[in-house]
Amino acid sequence: MCAVLFFLALCLFIFGHRYYRIVPPAGEFLPWKCVKIGVGSVFNWITASSQERSQKKGVLAHYKGPDASFIEETHLLGSAIMAILPIMLFWMVYDQGSTEWQAQYEMMNPSIFGWFDVPTESFGNINAVLVVLLLPVFTRFYPWLEKRGIRFTILQRMSFGFFLMVVSFVVSGLVQAAVIERVNSSGSKDRRDYLPGLLQLPQWILLSVGECMVSPEGLKFTYANVGKKLRAQSASFWLLMSALGNLIVASFETALVGSGNTALQNEDGTISYPNKYYVYSAMALAGNVWFILWSKYVFKYKDEFGSFTTVAKK
Repeated sequence: MCAVLFFLALCLFIFGHRYYRIVPPAGEFLPWKCVKIGVGSVFNWITASSQERSQKKGVLAHYKGPDASFIEETHLLGSAIMAILPIMLFWMVYDQGSTEWQAQYEMMNPSIFGWFDVPTESFGNINAVLVVLLLPVFTRFYPWLEKRGIRFTILQRMSFGFFLMVVSFVVSGLVQAAVIERVNSSGSKDRRDYLPGLLQLPQWILLSVGECMVSPEGLKFTYANVGKKLRAQSASFWLLMSALGNLIVASFETALVGSGNTALQNEDGTISYPNKYYVYSAMALAGNVWFILWSKYVFKYKDEFGSFTTVAKK
């Protein structure tokens, strides 16, 4: 099925190529220009007098090289990167759905009301199904708010979605405590004696709603709040946040195994205890607060379009 879907996607891509707007390459490595401007600006700022610093607004204003016209592009890219940096903690916890939550489901009853069993790998697809169903709802929900004069900017949407993801993992920690208690009390290896896997539905719904408010909105944010020349680089940094989140998880798990901390999981790592879920939740909540504060007090939208709302700010 995967191969068939990929083939269909390839056919659509080829067929639609004639309708794409193809921008020819500029013939220069734009990220290197950003690095040169950034390093040059810092050097000039350090060597500048206090009077020169007071006359120029911001560090980038001290750049005097040949690419001075690229300063604004560099500033917007740097501003967008700093705004989305906490999102790596969102992806850090989000991706536990394919690890910790699958392990949790393995300790639950896979039967759906006694009618049929749903395998672990299949039950995880509830996330993809929910996202497909929810995205059209959200595309109509935001304009609906706009018509009623409610300002719900793109960073506010992402902040709320981030928080819902944190709540989903706290809920999963509570479920994990109940799951382990039932497994221990039943004294049986038959999964039909365990808690029903459907108890995972609330956490999957919260996670999916959070994803709908963070992932597509983040892509729009990184596109709309940078200059035209650096939109591809900005989108690549958005994808990099997911990689950094997984790197944090890998480092944390490696350190956990090395420490032999049995308060978070079994020595062999087969069962994670609720405390581990709460540690991840606390880390994600810290990222959520960081994101909210930076969005509210530091970041400035490129323009009104960048905020994805036309309602005037009160």
